[in-house]
Amino acid sequence: MSIGEKIRLLRMEKNLTQEQLAAAFDISVSAVSQWESGRTTPDISMVVPLADFFGVSLDELFGYRSEKQTEEVNEYGRRAIACIEKRDFESGILLWREALRKYPGNFTCCYCLASMLLYSIDPAKSAEENNKRAQEIIALCEKLLRDCPDIRTKENAVKTLVSVYSHPLLAIADEEKAVEYAHMAVSSSSLLEHAYFTEENRPKAIRQRQQNILHQIGHITRSLRLITLKESPEEQIRACRAGLTMWETLIDDGNYLAYHRDIADLWWNIACANASMQKREETLDALRKVFRHLRLYDALPAGDHCFSCSFLREAKVHVPDFSSRNLMQLYTNRLRYTVFDFLRDDAAFSGIAASSESEGDIQ
Repeated sequence: MSIGEKIRLLRMEKNLTQEQLAAAFDISVSAVSQWESGRTTPDISMVVPLADFFGVSLDELFGYRSEKQTEEVNEYGRRAIACIEKRDFESGILLWREALRKYPGNFTCCYCLASMLLYSIDPAKSAEENNKRAQEIIALCEKLLRDCPDIRTKENAVKTLVSVYSHPLLAIADEEKAVEYAHMAVSSSSLLEHAYFTEENRPKAIRQRQQNILHQIGHITRSLRLITLKESPEEQIRACRAGLTMWETLIDDGNYLAYHRDIADLWWNIACANASMQKREETLDALRKVFRHLRLYDALPAGDHCFSCSFLREAKVHVPDFSSRNLMQLYTNRLRYTVFDFLRDDAAFSGIAASSESEGDIQ
């Protein structure tokens, strides 16, 4: 944190305007504004008076955090975890209030207090008490979004705000605000299924949840393949088949729509692994399935499509305009890879990309 950012934070903690700070030091408002924006820094003669005015050390003014402070905040964290394990959230709140009084500029303490307050919201408490705590959480998180330079902490603050504004126990629950904050997050898709909490928007929550499932399965199957790249061909095949099983379980009617691309990619890797072991029949079988899925993908009209399987009835997937699809040519070119050299004179191999597969089961 720069000295300008620190001055801004300390000024706001004291509820001072730039004009009031400027008046206290008999300087222009423009000078304070330029410090806080980072365009200039205070003259060396101003440093000690500023530290004294705000009641901080020079190290803290310059944004340095002492090892002692870091260790003490970590100790508060260890004690707070023990409180959470005992579900003694009230003691945890007292801990972080104490930490924040001691280190008012510490963003970790600020976020941890907000989290502990969220844990403490309980149907056994009065609606008034729960809403009072929710208002404090909102104030703490908005302060983090405004002042904290750390992206991860801001992301956590956004998640906490979504939780508050979509909490069923709170009178201040506001779906519009929950959705607004969810869109601010890097992980917006995972937050949106929680942000839509009203009965009216329940279909949106279901659709988002199903879209998230699709994304997660895609991520898992790609990861399975990547982690076995340096493994044996047998392990690579096993990983890809595990991915195929996931897709077959999720999309149980075989209508993969745009995900025919992902299925084709898995079969391609199975083909390459079998080719590296010079297994003719297994390689040819996998390649036929690659091009079968590519043809099914190419046959889809451009636009949004709905799934027909039981698990994804609300989910949609977009298929791009045909002019932007070049997968058939891409995979045809890949047939020139040296791993397939042992099949170069094989008539069945030569005709695979151009052949027309039957409409039967290809799994």
